Amino acid sequence: MNILVNKIVNALVEYGIIKKDKTDDYKYGVEVLFIKILGFLTICIVGIITKKYIETLVFYFTFTWLRTYTNGYHSKNYITCLVASASLYTLICTIISVLLSKYIFMLNLISYIAMLIIYILSPLNTVDIMLREHELIKHKKIIKFLLLIYSVILFMFINFKVENTIVMFFDIAIILDMLLLIVGKIMSLRNKV
Repeated sequence: MNILVNKIVNALVEYGIIKKDKTDDYKYGVEVLFIKILGFLTICIVGIITKKYIETLVFYFTFTWLRTYTNGYHSKNYITCLVASASLYTLICTIISVLLSKYIFMLNLISYIAMLIIYILSPLNTVDIMLREHELIKHKKIIKFLLLIYSVILFMFINFKVENTIVMFFDIAIILDMLLLIVGKIMSLRNKV
């Protein structure tokens, strides 16, 4: 991926679109963009294979919008993250299909509890991502807003009898974010000791 990133950034410099002294910033930006696209495509492929099209989009956007601001545990490298994410999402698709439809009420309840825990613990500073004070304040406001929206959406899903699998994927995205936040909190406490 580095070769492709370098070629793109060098072409941008060559055509005068960016200044040469900003190449490191643009390399980082292009690399993050590729990583996000690759992650999205990987989850979408799993969704296509498992025939969970709408559910995959619900899961992906619910999870990534929240995860962007909460922080929490992160893998040490992107390949590990990608493989773990694809494996975990495949497992989620399997579990929801087989087991969880019987426990929708419990899953909804756990999702509301997860939102409370996310509200209390986030945003989280970790070794990998350290937010400045003004960023922490901004992220906390966005998290409050997202959690309010997610609470209303879940309430509407329940009351308007939305397809159970869609509701469950929504729930699992929130619960997964909470779990990664808790793991990140434990790891950051361990690093302080």
